Amino acid sequence: MKNNNKNWGLLLGIALITALTACGGGGGGSADVSTDEQPADTTPDVFSFAAQVDAALNTRVVSDSITVIGINTAAPISISNGEYAIDGGDFSAEAGTVNEGQTVQVRVTSANALSASTVAVLSIGGVNGEFLVTTRADNTAPEATIQFPLPSSLTTSDTILVRGTAKDAHGSDITSVRVNGVEAVSEDGFATWKAAVPLEFGQNTLNIETRDTLNTDTTAASAEIISRTDPELVFPSTSALDSANNRALVADPELGSLVSVELDTGLRTIVSGADPENEGSQIGAGTAFSSPNAVALDALNNRVLVADTGTDSLFSVDLTTGNREVLSGTDADNGSVLIGAGPTLEFPSAAALDVDNNRLLLMDERLDAVIGVDLATGDRVILSGEGNGSGVEFGFPTSLTFDSVNNRVLVTDPHFDAALFSVDLESGQRSVLSGEDSSQGGALVGAGPGFGSPQAVAVDIANNRAFVADSAGTAGRIFAVDLETGNREIFSGGINIKDEMVGLGTLVNSPSFLEIDRINNRLLMVDRRHGLVFVDLIGASRKLVNERIGTGPDISSSVGSIDVDPLHNRLLTTDQALDVIFAVNVSTGERSIFSGGDKGTGPAFSSLRFSALDSGNSRLLATDFDNRAVYTVDLTTGDRAILSDNTRGAGPGFANPRALTVDAGNNRILVTDFQVKGIFAVDPDTGDRTIISGNDLDNGGALIGSGPEIQRPEGIALDAGNNRALLVDGGNDALIAIDLETGDRAVLSGADPDNAGALVGAGPGFGDIESVVVDSVNHRALIPDFSNSMVIAVDLASGDRSVILGLSPESGSLLGEGPAVDSPTLASLDPEKDLLFVLNAGDAVMAIDLQSGERVVFSDGPQLNAGSFIE
Repeated sequence: MKNNNKNWGLLLGIALITALTACGGGGGGSADVSTDEQPADTTPDVFSFAAQVDAALNTRVVSDSITVIGINTAAPISISNGEYAIDGGDFSAEAGTVNEGQTVQVRVTSANALSASTVAVLSIGGVNGEFLVTTRADNTAPEATIQFPLPSSLTTSDTILVRGTAKDAHGSDITSVRVNGVEAVSEDGFATWKAAVPLEFGQNTLNIETRDTLNTDTTAASAEIISRTDPELVFPSTSALDSANNRALVADPELGSLVSVELDTGLRTIVSGADPENEGSQIGAGTAFSSPNAVALDALNNRVLVADTGTDSLFSVDLTTGNREVLSGTDADNGSVLIGAGPTLEFPSAAALDVDNNRLLLMDERLDAVIGVDLATGDRVILSGEGNGSGVEFGFPTSLTFDSVNNRVLVTDPHFDAALFSVDLESGQRSVLSGEDSSQGGALVGAGPGFGSPQAVAVDIANNRAFVADSAGTAGRIFAVDLETGNREIFSGGINIKDEMVGLGTLVNSPSFLEIDRINNRLLMVDRRHGLVFVDLIGASRKLVNERIGTGPDISSSVGSIDVDPLHNRLLTTDQALDVIFAVNVSTGERSIFSGGDKGTGPAFSSLRFSALDSGNSRLLATDFDNRAVYTVDLTTGDRAILSDNTRGAGPGFANPRALTVDAGNNRILVTDFQVKGIFAVDPDTGDRTIISGNDLDNGGALIGSGPEIQRPEGIALDAGNNRALLVDGGNDALIAIDLETGDRAVLSGADPDNAGALVGAGPGFGDIESVVVDSVNHRALIPDFSNSMVIAVDLASGDRSVILGLSPESGSLLGEGPAVDSPTLASLDPEKDLLFVLNAGDAVMAIDLQSGERVVFSDGPQLNAGSFIE
């Protein structure tokens, strides 16, 4: 037991010594006693998050991870303007704690603006770290769109008022829109804008540049091409080919000018005479032209010789200066002195230069004679006609050409003989080379189809033939005539013995001059309606010198309707002569046959008249006179079907269906009938017909609806806001409102037959009117007036009339800029762009900005021959 006690004592001593040694020795109180506890550390090492740029707008963005180090106990964590997540857990914005070695991510929502920053601040144990997120920069300029003019347009003005819209995809404020360097003006922050842009002659590209508040680099936002041409040919008569300068020199007696037309571009400039762009001021010095009518080039003397039917004189025009000098005849600026001896000129219609004899050969229509003018003295002598020379007498000679090899002139005469004459320049003897010979009882000289109305001639000695342009018929034609036999064949245009049109291209029917362009192996023809026309000597195809605006087959001058088809960016026109529907691309002016001929399936048109767009059913509606029918035409395929005729659909039959409009609110189609003198309603599904206003055929012709009787129903348009249709009545010279419920009629504007023709509404009276469109936004109807060459706006409430296009009745000046409004017949409205499309002068389609009145031609038929060609 002792030993055990002793051992216990030893153990206690060792423990005591060990304890004292750990405490550094004795003598200490309780402060000197050591323990294992350490102080809490919640302050982490410094941390940061990498900033992020080019972030999408209004999008959650997550930072990279940081690992928390430098703490020995749980540390408080919180965030401002964001959320955090620990070890990949859920994101939270609530305060919490985080431990050593855990990872943390931050999430923020990016700004909803470009180049804007969002900062979230994460705090751990009093140490802050930022997460910066910046949205992407605005590196794109605002987008601009031109609403006027249309692409590939033509104008005759030296400026164009460009109108359009602009928007910034990123919401930045737009600070500037420029067109060709011209600052646009706007009243709505450039949501809409306009700029008056100067134009050069020829093609002009409109470049639009935009800028926003962030000074984004400007970029070309849109480009359109417009051509300025000047002046328009009004009534071209003859021309002279100036091959050295690749141009034609054209006499235009209506302009009172000699005009140069570039053969490649169609660009026109006045060489000498009146300048219509400068109030008729004269280009070139000397006695002024009156009616320059016949021309011949004298290249060796750098001049052109011009015979004037107004002054009965012959001018020499310097091709460098445009200065004019009277060589023969009356000199009005020098006391009306008569220069040169011999008979007075009366109506010189054609000229040819005889270089070897230093004389000009003239055809005088009124003298019925060929006259030679000595270019040195100005003396005039009758070479044939008026008792000089023997043979067949002229009837009404129109044109001549010089056959120097055979020392003769060839003369066209459309009068009694309808013949081509040969005139010997030594003897003056006349003989019929081809056509009817009145001295032989009208017997035909030469075989082949006969002339109808030969107007112009050119000789092709190399191929022993002459070309004769004939204006007979609607198509016109050019004959080739064998110089030995007088045999004739149709070379271009017209209809040959196989009932085929010869050659493709422009149809011409008003030729006045022909000349051979040997260098390019073609004919150059002056057509009073078309202007200058090339005729290829190999393929016989015909092409306007400028080919007009827009490509594709010609629309004839017998167009019934124009309809805007915005879904397909086109106009649809009914061609009554060709029995086809054309599509005209609004961007390019390109013309194509959409339905009719070999386009589209279904029953063929026989006598196509008018049309209306039924966009709700994706179809066009068209009337046909011969078939007494309303057709449907699929807007995609051009396929045709008859909706209503005298065998399809119940009710009274059509007699002469004409214009139509869709009354969608009442699920019907309204059709005017010229013979019935009433308005049909046609069910769009069944084709059933009822008469809602006018003569009731099923009731002995009794009138349906009260009010003035319809005399000559033409165009019709729906005025849905007033629950009525508006009818153009050409017989009453009035716009008649027809109540859609009762059929009652009342004159809204124009002559009221029930009140002795008194005018309803103030303003100028109607002339010849055929169509109407409703501009509901501006509370008016728009009516082209053919005879007055204007478009009239009719107030839908008062019936008051005002001229918005054409000559102002008050000032007599032309309203708006651009090509003149000439005999407009049809119209269609694009309310989205505030544009009016008008058929001008029969076959040129004009776009008119209703805000400014400015006009351009964007698809030009032959009538507007003066335009430059743009592709």
